[in-house]
Amino acid sequence: MKHLLLLFYLLSCSFLVYSQTLYGITGLLRIPTAHIIEDGKASSGYLHFRDYTGEGDLHEQFSIHFSLGLTSRLELTARLVGFPGIDGGDNDIYGIPFDRMLSGKLVILFQDGWWPQVSVGIQDAVGTRRQHSIYLVASRDYTPFTGFRLEASAGYGSRAIGLVTEEARGYAYNGPFGGLEASWKNRIFLMGEYDASTLNVGLRLAPLRWLLLQGFLLDGRRPVAGLALSFPL
Repeated sequence: MKHLLLLFYLLSCSFLVYSQTLYGITGLLRIPTAHIIEDGKASSGYLHFRDYTGEGDLHEQFSIHFSLGLTSRLELTARLVGFPGIDGGDNDIYGIPFDRMLSGKLVILFQDGWWPQVSVGIQDAVGTRRQHSIYLVASRDYTPFTGFRLEASAGYGSRAIGLVTEEARGYAYNGPFGGLEASWKNRIFLMGEYDASTLNVGLRLAPLRWLLLQGFLLDGRRPVAGLALSFPL
């Protein structure tokens, strides 16, 4: 009975939750947007892909993330990345090496009229920092007609010099980035972005309000597949 009540609760949820990036933060494919998860809501997801580890090596990877909206302005994200087929030494879990990532995003200005929403964030703040960045990003939603939404985002990412004790092992979107997302009735989402180094495209489908099915192409040639669940706390 408890499981049936939980399922009914999830199915009854009709809130819009902005989706998460490859790194687990609210955004498009790689890049963050200025939006965050709503206060008191969360997202958890799984992705399987091939990507660079931060040292320039291309490897098969999978990730699990959990993102939480703590207030109307603050989002925190925890992410684990597994590297099957690589010897991780003491960092192995059941024979698979894992890397952890903690990130946070703070809304500075909310969207108001024609003014965009503006946020700052730090990605991969602790640990090995394979995908480290500090960034500023602005996003603006447009609804030209009922059911259709267009979101435009632009920002700049840089190294968090002075905020860490040593150089990170790798950096994500180090420079200007931007992207677009077009959605129809919060069910179909088409995305394209420039992540400061490559062009990426993707598709998300929401067969249920709390379930997202995701497929990306990184650099137009490396596929990413996964799913995400959104739920209130």
